[in-house]
Amino acid sequence: MSTASSSRAVIVQAGAGNDLDLEAVGIISAMLTGKQTVGALTVVWVPVPPDFGTPPGVHSKEDELVHVIDGHVSCFIDGHWTDVGHGGPEMAEFLAICRDQGITLLEDVQLTPHLLPL
Repeated sequence: MSTASSSRAVIVQAGAGNDLDLEAVGIISAMLTGKQTVGALTVVWVPVPPDFGTPPGVHSKEDELVHVIDGHVSCFIDGHWTDVGHGGPEMAEFLAICRDQGITLLEDVQLTPHLLPL
């Protein structure tokens, strides 16, 4: 992992990310990029409609950490689907770090995926 030679704070207000149109997913917002974090991580805000999901996939160059802000999700981790319940304050500690994963959203949710270099 890259490390910065000098630290500086970066604050990105809600709605101030760099919007990207991914046709299959819709509009996502890059809140922090690898360039801003000297390759340490990328933070992407992904509002997702109910019953939408990503197919199971493998990240070859990074791990993915998903923080569920609100909603109800099921994650495909280690070869099987796991219902992780509702997001929000009671689930603030939920983190999924894995290379072989997929997510199905069972209700309207807000996800914040963080891509971490290997």
